[in-house]
This record gives sequence, C-alpha cells and structure tokens, in this order.
Amino acid sequence: MNKHLSVTLCLLLFVSVGGAQTLTLDSCRRLAVNNSKTIKVAQEKINAARYERKAARSLYFPALDFNAIYFHNQHNVSLFGHSDLLPAISSLLTFDVRNVYAGALTLTQPVFTGGKIMTLNRMADRAGKIAGYEYENAVQNIVFQVDEAYWTVVSLQSKCVLADSYVSLLDTLSFNVNEMYLQGVATKSDCLSVEVKSSEARLAQLKANNGLSLAKMALAQLCGLEITDDFEIADNLSLEDKLNVMPNSVDILHVYDKRRDIRMLVEAVDLSRQNERLALSEMLPKLVVVGAYAFTNPNLIDGFENRFGGGFSVGATLSIPLWHWGGNYNKLRSAKVQTAVSRLVLEDAEEMVELQVRQAEQRLKEAETAVMIADKNLSLAEENMRNANLGFEEGVVAVDVVLAAHAAWRQAKAEALDAHIALRLGSLHLQKVMGEELDDR
Repeated sequence: MNKHLSVTLCLLLFVSVGGAQTLTLDSCRRLAVNNSKTIKVAQEKINAARYERKAARSLYFPALDFNAIYFHNQHNVSLFGHSDLLPAISSLLTFDVRNVYAGALTLTQPVFTGGKIMTLNRMADRAGKIAGYEYENAVQNIVFQVDEAYWTVVSLQSKCVLADSYVSLLDTLSFNVNEMYLQGVATKSDCLSVEVKSSEARLAQLKANNGLSLAKMALAQLCGLEITDDFEIADNLSLEDKLNVMPNSVDILHVYDKRRDIRMLVEAVDLSRQNERLALSEMLPKLVVVGAYAFTNPNLIDGFENRFGGGFSVGATLSIPLWHWGGNYNKLRSAKVQTAVSRLVLEDAEEMVELQVRQAEQRLKEAETAVMIADKNLSLAEENMRNANLGFEEGVVAVDVVLAAHAAWRQAKAEALDAHIALRLGSLHLQKVMGEELDDR
C-alpha cells in the first residue's frame, strides 16, 4: 500500500464531528490491523510458506542442469614413452590435452525416492496452514487488544462525565449553602464541609481526565496513530443497554476446532509425523532416471582431435542404503520422539484452553451478577439522593447528610459503570478464549 493510499484510508476511517475526529470501534480495528508489525510479519510468513510449497511441487518434475569445466595441463598425453628407435610412432601417438573443455546437459527424473518428495510436499502444506493460522491468530489478538483499549476509553469517558456531574452538583450545593449562611440558616462549618468535598471532587475530576488521556494514548498507539493526536470515541457507555452475553452451552471440542492456536498445534503434530516419514525415506532405495548430452574438447570420440564432440546418453541410478552405523535409524527414532513431544504439547494446550473457557464463563457469570447488584444499588442511591435534596430544601436534613448522599450516589454510579464495562470486557474475553470472531456486541 503506497503512502497516498494509506493517508486516504486513514481519512476515511475518521468521521469529522464539529472539527473533532471521531473513531468508531471498526475503524480502530482496521487501523490497528493495517499498522501492526506482528500481522505484517505473519503475512510474510504466509508468503514464505507459499514459496516453499512451490519449491516442493517442483521436485516432482525433471531437473535440467548444465555443467561445464575447463582445466589446463602442463603436458600432452602420449600412449608410448619416448623412443629413439620409433620416434615417428611416438610423435603420432601424442595427444594435445593441455587445454581441455567439457560440458554436459543433464535431465534428471526421480522415479522412486522412498516417499521423500511426497513427504516434503505434505510438510510444505502443513507449514502453509500453520502460517495461515498464525496470521489469523495475530489478527484476532490485535483486535482483542483494540477492543479492550477502546472500551476502556469509553468507560473512562463515562467516568469523566460522572466527575463533571459530581463537581457541578457540589457547586450547586455550595452556592445554596453559602446563600443559606448569608441568611443565617446555615453554619460556617456547613460551608467548609461542602468546600472540602468540592475540592476532593475536582481532584477526582483531574485524575479522571488524566486517566482518559493516558487511555487514549494507548489506543492511538495500537491504531498506529500519533499518541498526541486528538480524537473522540463514537460509542458511549449506557447503563440502560443490556447485553445478552452468556452462551447457552459450550462444546469444548467445538472450541478446540475454532481455536487457531490449537489448530496450529494439531498441524505441528502432523508435521512431526511427516518428519518421521522423511527420516524413513532415507532408509529406502532411490531410483532416478538420467538423460544427458555431454561434449568435450579434445574430442574423445574421434581421436582426441582439438574440436568439440559429444553425444547423448540415457541411464538410471539405483541407490540402496545398506549400513550407516545406525545413523538413519537414530534419526527416525529422534523424529518419533519429537512427534510424542508435539502430542504432549497439544494435550497440555487443550487442557489449558478448557480451563480458560471455564474460568471465563465463571467470571462472566460473576460480572452479570455484579451488574444486577450495581444497578440496584445505583437506583437506591439515586432515590436516597433525591430524598436528601428534598429534605435539605425543606430544612429537615443537615448538609452532612446531603453530602453523604451525593458521595454515595457518585460511588454507586462509578461501581455501576465499572460493572457494565467489566461485563462487556468479560464477554470479549469469553469470545476470544472460545476462538470466536470478535463482533461489536
């Protein structure tokens, strides 16, 4: 993707609202996937695996090679030694081989290699599948990280709104208490109590805003944006939204089939088995058919004349391993051990996945219960605050009681926000450990 296209894509993923840039969950996911170095590495592994498969396929076809050599000799070759009695014959039977050229064009076709070529192709296929699963797993991991960061920002935005509301509430109360003090119906202590709570609320407001800024930086970093970029989030955390997050039942075997890391380990076990077959192929005979055209200068066919000459030849080679001091056999045994290790790793991973799923289910149930309790507590706190405000207006409730009611409402609202965001994140976590595609629930 060129630079201009990348810029255009990023602009399309932003929605301009009143001059501010607003990011949706889907746009954050796409930005993160497009900018993730881990995903790019996984994509390159897929490309490498594709080339490996092509290389393995090529082993089925004839190989055409050309070889050429040249060497210079100090002396010519004579069939007879030097003789004073037969000088003419000695001279006739001397061949000029001081400069020798030779070459051969060879066509080699494997006929039987002990299953080695077929095994190499199967191994290349398994490696390609593993690379694909690794890529999909990397995408889902980055999407899960973005979702967590995104909903954390949403939660902290709600916390900032709550902090602003609490400050505004105390400002109103402070104004009313000061008016009552001027009228002589409130004490200086009442004014100071409200002022202390207002200062605490403003400090909490500052912390909430700082936390939101840090969370936005983390989300921007995941999305490949500058951490100083200013943006808004499209979603808001509504306590009225009810999530239907618990699945009716979980088939753990179905989970194994969906988990890409488990699929990778299954392919790794099969890859180990193919490695066994590869080791076995080294112990079996190998038959290769060879065709060649060879030429030399001097011409070996016609009296060592200083010209090129050559011809065709066809043949076959049979190689039968007989004795290698147990080397090939021990390689086979080592491959079998590696297969056993791969199976144990797979079994351990499956047990861990089952544990993850059961824990995620339990945490999600707890989160659902926590939401119900938090919502009920918030409703009670709101009613208590209304009664305290009415009582204060009628002069039958002290300022301390009103402050306590306001603080209880703020605490209950914060706990409700935490419970709802924990439920959403718990749902995301369960989807992840079950190998489900993450959605926008």
